[in-house]
Amino acid sequence: MAGPTGRASGGAEGARVVRMSIVDGSPHLDPLSVRAFTPPSRREAEARGSLYVLLTTATAEALPPVLVGELMTRIGEAYYELSGSITRGMRSALLIANEVLFERNLRSDPAYRSLAGAVCVVVRGADLYVAQMGPAVAIVGSSQESRRYPDRSAWVVQERPEGTALDREPPLGLLRDGEPNLFHATCRDGDVVVLTTATLVREATDTDIAATTLQSSANDVIAGLKDLAHGRDVSLLIIRPPQATLDTRPLPPMGRGQSGPGIESSVSTGALDGMRPPAPLSEAASGSQPAGAAEPDGPTPRGSDAPWASAPLPDTAESDEAYADAWLEGAADRTAWQEPAPQEPEESAVAGAGWTDRDEVIKTGQPALDVSQFTEAVADRARRLRDSTESALLGVLPREVPPRPVEGEPRRVSVGGKALVAIAMIIPLVVLFTVVLARVQYDRARAAQHINAVNQAQYLYDQAMRQTDIGLKRDELYRALVVLDQSLAHTPDNADLQDLRRRTQHQIDQVEGVVPIYSFARLYYFEEGAASPTDSSRIAVNGKDVMVLHRGSDRVYRFYLNDVGDALQPVEANPVILRKGDVLDGETVTDLVDLTYMASDGSQTMSRFMVLDRAGRLLSYDPTRGMRSQPVGNADWWLSPQAIGSFFGNLYVLDPLLSRLFKYLPTNNEYVKAPLDYFDASLGIDLTGAVDMAIDSDVYVLYADGKILKFNNGQPVEFGMRGFYGNMRSPIAIHVSGGQGADATGYVYVADAGNSRVLQFTKEGDFVRQFRSTEAEPYMNDLRGIYVDEAERRMFLVSGQHFVLCSLPPISQ
Repeated sequence: MAGPTGRASGGAEGARVVRMSIVDGSPHLDPLSVRAFTPPSRREAEARGSLYVLLTTATAEALPPVLVGELMTRIGEAYYELSGSITRGMRSALLIANEVLFERNLRSDPAYRSLAGAVCVVVRGADLYVAQMGPAVAIVGSSQESRRYPDRSAWVVQERPEGTALDREPPLGLLRDGEPNLFHATCRDGDVVVLTTATLVREATDTDIAATTLQSSANDVIAGLKDLAHGRDVSLLIIRPPQATLDTRPLPPMGRGQSGPGIESSVSTGALDGMRPPAPLSEAASGSQPAGAAEPDGPTPRGSDAPWASAPLPDTAESDEAYADAWLEGAADRTAWQEPAPQEPEESAVAGAGWTDRDEVIKTGQPALDVSQFTEAVADRARRLRDSTESALLGVLPREVPPRPVEGEPRRVSVGGKALVAIAMIIPLVVLFTVVLARVQYDRARAAQHINAVNQAQYLYDQAMRQTDIGLKRDELYRALVVLDQSLAHTPDNADLQDLRRRTQHQIDQVEGVVPIYSFARLYYFEEGAASPTDSSRIAVNGKDVMVLHRGSDRVYRFYLNDVGDALQPVEANPVILRKGDVLDGETVTDLVDLTYMASDGSQTMSRFMVLDRAGRLLSYDPTRGMRSQPVGNADWWLSPQAIGSFFGNLYVLDPLLSRLFKYLPTNNEYVKAPLDYFDASLGIDLTGAVDMAIDSDVYVLYADGKILKFNNGQPVEFGMRGFYGNMRSPIAIHVSGGQGADATGYVYVADAGNSRVLQFTKEGDFVRQFRSTEAEPYMNDLRGIYVDEAERRMFLVSGQHFVLCSLPPISQ
């Protein structure tokens, strides 16, 4: 390795990392929002490099410290735990942080929601990898030339972007499907790497920022950054190249708990190509410390203070400037920051760097018989037998060697020899008897355990069958099922337990109204699967025309049913009529949100299929005019539309993040006027967490937790889900059948993807039954979309990559 002033190919050795912020004009070091992560091992350092992260708020409110710590931990763990390329790890780390913040916002009141900007930089040799979302940037360069990633950003132009600009560059926590920007660069000798907030970039040029951070004096760096910030609050992480000369004046030893009237220092040194935690202070460095200075116990992880980094600043201006210069120079005479010999980190070192092994303890039910008791019993009996044998031998064997027998006398076996032979013959028999006895006792205990399990399960089953209350009966049956599963884990081939389990499951299906679907007609296979577990698909049917929006691939398919209606007509051309990236009327189609069929009712005289994209454009399709784009009035009001619907010619747009349902009235078959609010603001309807809606004369809203709310003319109507036991897991779509009149018959259907079933309710909220697939044709194991045609008694489903059709069983009286 080169010395402090040396150069090495692939990066500058001895680079210094400074983490600081300027708040209300005062500099602070080691802010929670800036962190440098230490690789958990030398192998990870060589393969994954060193990770640096900066977080900042994207709103007027500061990020809570607890939230900052959680996001930092998730980013570091995700990057170093995932395998694959560096860019894959950085993308996954930011997506996980975005998911954490999005779920938190989803469960929080609007006043307590947070949005964040993040920039991550990985340095491996001369390669620099950047991942960024929101108001945070990375600057690489020198005082003459610098480069910014990203070079263009709405967050640099505006402090609070809105509309499509916000959709194109979402911060952490705004959109579930937000994507980070990824870049790759090369770090040249003498370059400085600066992670900072977009606030500073709006106030100063990239070259000015790089030149300021390269100044040799800490006071000059801090003063220059304060001038560039113009009173704005900013945060920075600076990776400085090694200096040509270093201030060799010794620094006073300090403890981490000390604090001074000035700023705190956070300087860590090491090679850009894989920094490691600094080694303990050497004897030479210890000798230069004042008496009473405490030696550090071990290596100090990067991202925390050095053992001497937080001492009070000297009182004099000359000493203060010298101390600040030494802070940036790295104090070359202190060998504590020299890179140690490569070695795998010990458990304590890894734990100190913030990496801990987390073991899950899984508690399982123990069998009634403890086999260790028999092992201990056998060992105890063997010990007793050995002791008694030893005593017997000492008692019968002679103390002296017997005299040689007289020649000619017949040789006789002594009493001791006879006893020894007898004991040698008896010992194997005793051991064999003990083993056989232990085995017999073990088999008896297992048989007793099996009998007890069968009796207990039979008792719970009989008790459940005597219950008249449906809820209590269901609970007792599930308790019996748990006992049966535990018993079958020990004796899986037991016919009695298997038969009792089949009967118990049959009773549970009857109580919960389960109707099995034995046969499915496979209509089409989609080439691409869902992009995430929450991606749903939409199905719209009008006569023989069938339209499917597959969100996983952002494509719309058009199919034709045959005359019988049980299969699709052969398709000669590509069934895809719209996809993300298509250009319609000079504009590019973005992410596709939802699909619905608009009938020619009311003021709407044209029947057609309608698709909404994320940019707020309505794409309509009819067989005669094809696909065309039409504007929607005040689409810039939307924040994150989730679903659309139609009723009597009106268009409805559901935006859960705004907790608003927009109602558009048609004008010449278009929707260009400003929308109405379906809900009165005084009602305080909270739509946070809504995933889908269905409309007839009423509006049904499905939430992610399985709750269903019903409204009529904007007023809540009871939908009690009476008779439904249990909970939904990840419901993904809701459909209402029948006509759109107030007195039209029909039912409400919910695709409960987490439980692999379809639930059926009356429009008043009474549970009717549920549909499940069989193991032979498991086409409900990955539900994505549903459409029910009760007039033709058929149900269309999107399950994973399959588009299937099944017959709708009649309702038993």
